[in-house]
Amino acid sequence: MHSFKHLRHIPKWLAALPLAAAMAGPAFAQAAFPMETTPVTLDGTPLGTQTTGSGLINTVVLVDGVYHMWVIKSGADSYVSKTIHATSADGIRFTSDGTMTVPEKYWQLPCGATDPTTLVNEPTASRLRVSQVDGQWIMTVWHGNQPGTTLYSYNTSIWRIGADPNSHALSLIGPLPAANCAPADNKRPGNNHVGVFGMTGSQQEGGDLRIWLRQESNSTPQTPTNPPTPTFTGGNLGGYAIDFGPPITTSTVPAYDRFATETYQGDLFADTDYYEYPIDSGSTMVHAIGRTLDHGGGTFVTYYALMDRVSQVPREHELWYVKSTDYGENWGVPTRIYGDGVGDGVLVNGMPATYGFRAPEVVAGGERTYFWTRDVCNNHVMVTAIDEQTKPKLNIAKDFEPNQIDVGATSQLTVTVTAPTVCQPAPEGDIVTNIMLTDTLPGEGKVTLTGTTLDNTCGGTVTANAGETAITLTGAGLPMGGSCEFTVEVKGNAAGVYPNVIPVANVTNDLKWAAAEDARDTLTVGAPPPATVTPVPTTGPLSLAALAGLLGFFAVRRNRKSKKD
Repeated sequence: MHSFKHLRHIPKWLAALPLAAAMAGPAFAQAAFPMETTPVTLDGTPLGTQTTGSGLINTVVLVDGVYHMWVIKSGADSYVSKTIHATSADGIRFTSDGTMTVPEKYWQLPCGATDPTTLVNEPTASRLRVSQVDGQWIMTVWHGNQPGTTLYSYNTSIWRIGADPNSHALSLIGPLPAANCAPADNKRPGNNHVGVFGMTGSQQEGGDLRIWLRQESNSTPQTPTNPPTPTFTGGNLGGYAIDFGPPITTSTVPAYDRFATETYQGDLFADTDYYEYPIDSGSTMVHAIGRTLDHGGGTFVTYYALMDRVSQVPREHELWYVKSTDYGENWGVPTRIYGDGVGDGVLVNGMPATYGFRAPEVVAGGERTYFWTRDVCNNHVMVTAIDEQTKPKLNIAKDFEPNQIDVGATSQLTVTVTAPTVCQPAPEGDIVTNIMLTDTLPGEGKVTLTGTTLDNTCGGTVTANAGETAITLTGAGLPMGGSCEFTVEVKGNAAGVYPNVIPVANVTNDLKWAAAEDARDTLTVGAPPPATVTPVPTTGPLSLAALAGLLGFFAVRRNRKSKKD
């Protein structure tokens, strides 16, 4: 069963929130990663475990105020031909509008793929990025191990969506050159990477379209020290020039001609405490899904995560970036986005993230950022900055029974507290801890407590002293989706109508979840005020006489008319 011992340290990670803002703010004026997050949903279901499993991977862009997302599901649906397109107005709640279409048997079109015995079925796909380059939307898709071929095995294919991101028709630009589809002098990027970070355009003078890949290290393996020193690095970011040309429609197109041999490289380990080689219990790898983005003015930024190379588990609660100010020719040293004492304060729907971070995504301009983690229910989820509509809230209700009593009589006041369900399956144990609320009876002493507490299923302590007007609940706890109540006795001392309110501000808890709304009910003491009766209009003697005369006049006219006819 999942342990919640870490919840005892809630004040520590809540205290880290200002530090995170200080870290992320100055360096990420355009791309701030949030401390309070919520899962992204597709057709109402959180992306990840609850959709099709933890392998669900997607990419997001923002176009004219509309967020577009392309989704590759895991398992039986992990193909380019089953990629889903969806849109959202807020970047959180997406609605699918269909799947992408691809050329028939596209995997047999590029060079080296003409032998039907080696490429019979569509290759699986597991990671993708969509980028806008020179007015065109381009999708880059990474393919895992494909038995029987090297063309798509551990390689990336490149697709043209076109000028309209709503288009569902994909045309094939080609797979990256691999061993069976490139001259010997070609660098064959298809044989030297795992994962793709996207593309950048050629806005700079004389620039190239360039695809950015998470490469295998080109550095010389070294023996690390203990602790590791910053000198053990790996050249793990590669940028390859590409010429799109027309879509591939036949197997005679030499796809490798689209790629230049030069490469830019960035070191994603420099000046960190991590190293890539040799592979041992301390070695690290760059996670295969990151994002290289053009921030304008020649500034490129690559966002990425680090993984334990042996266990494939993310390194703590961390995300990183490197920056280039010359269109990717040279890259600075890595900088943490989340780090020690900060990343472990990231919340998912108000609860601590329970896993390291991976697959950072940033929309152009940095208006919204995304990454993958696990929620408190142990689901893999893709998260983004939370909004007020999504924030979990407690529900507080109150009820006087009976609502009307005589002067000197008593009524029972019941207060009910309900916690929201933020994910499934809900873990056991109290999630919302140290719930506190205060209720002050109305009437300034005209309604008071008798000192009797009739029931308390909330735990903690209910204080309701005889003759006083303040009721407090302290130290209560609730499981996710749970509900509790307590009941106290009150006495009406003077006649009147007394509306009673527990304001939202009077409810607190360790998770800092607010109440959804004020809790209200009204107690009436003594006889209710008489109902106001609206008088019925009456007629006096003169009015009756006038009415009789008028009726007689119309009767005479009718009689004369009938005789005339």
